[in-house]
Amino acid sequence: MEGHDAADPFSRKAVPANLPVSGLRIGVLGGPEREFFGNRQVEALYDAAIERARALGATIVPFDYAPFREAAELLYNGPWVAERLAAVRDFLGTNASDFDPTVRTIIEGARAYDAVDAFRGKYKLEALRQTIREVWEKVDILMLPTSPTIYTVEELVADPIVKNGHFGRYTNFVNLLDYAAIAIPAGFDTDGHLPAGVTLVGPAFTDDALAPFADAMHRNLNAGMGMDRWAVIPEASRVPQGDDGLVPIVVVGAHLTGMPLNHELTRPGGKHVKSCRTAPDYRLFVLPDTTPPKPGLIREPGFAGKGLEVEVWNVTPEAFGRFVQNIPAPLGIGKVTLDDGSQASGFLCEAHAVRAAREITEFGGWKAFIADQRMGK
Repeated sequence: MEGHDAADPFSRKAVPANLPVSGLRIGVLGGPEREFFGNRQVEALYDAAIERARALGATIVPFDYAPFREAAELLYNGPWVAERLAAVRDFLGTNASDFDPTVRTIIEGARAYDAVDAFRGKYKLEALRQTIREVWEKVDILMLPTSPTIYTVEELVADPIVKNGHFGRYTNFVNLLDYAAIAIPAGFDTDGHLPAGVTLVGPAFTDDALAPFADAMHRNLNAGMGMDRWAVIPEASRVPQGDDGLVPIVVVGAHLTGMPLNHELTRPGGKHVKSCRTAPDYRLFVLPDTTPPKPGLIREPGFAGKGLEVEVWNVTPEAFGRFVQNIPAPLGIGKVTLDDGSQASGFLCEAHAVRAAREITEFGGWKAFIADQRMGK
């Protein structure tokens, strides 16, 4: 979804942003802005999450949430609601009765705003952004309640606009201010029935950089709750790590030893584990218009090959995250099966990209193909 789309006027190219690997400065609610609407159990779970973050090595920094709250309020109590009307105005004009009454009330409220209000709202948001910059000079990320409370369906139906506003108190600013966020569990109330969570918020394009700390917080929570009762991160979704905490990655082309991009592995301290081959059912292609030249590795079940030359490297989880973030389409990371039957994350290619590409499977690997090309010249 983050790929650039020239046909979308709002699309832009992702510019990966990094965060400190250790010693994160985490901003947390402080002072009168701590609002949980009377739900002391959610507040207690938030405080417990703060202590877990501290135990994981974070520096806790209370900050003034007021300018973030004012930005959040602009989403539904400002001219941005007109954007929702713009998207459905024609349909609303002929099918108003098909709308949920609450949604219809919110969208029709946009008729009260004009172009002047839109610019005033924009000016207000930019003024808040200037104030908020002072907060980011003191913190690396924010940790906020995902929702400050929880309501029954009956309570929500009785007062839907106000109650939904409570839900979004600590999240509605994220899109308007162009931030990244990951929500993670924070535990259950004392009866074990109702959940609460916290959300880690960072500057734009820190999605991957937020993930390692979010993962650590989630694991730390599970460790104290009992594996049979509480939600656990599925093994299949985890980035596998060795005993030394490093992550294996399979490379097949320009990142091989002696190739132009190998420094992207060695510079952050990557370690060569072994040279080997893939399982027999992989094919290799030359991707057109790539600099430096890159191969596309495709798995085709039933294909009877001899396997392709690859290397396995170990990198830190943080380096792995940055590495994956910078991979250009149509390449991506998926599970590569090796000749010994084991699997590790490695470079794979979208099938559509090789339909008109030259196949080089017969060479047995990228290095052999490059050597042949050099000899031909």
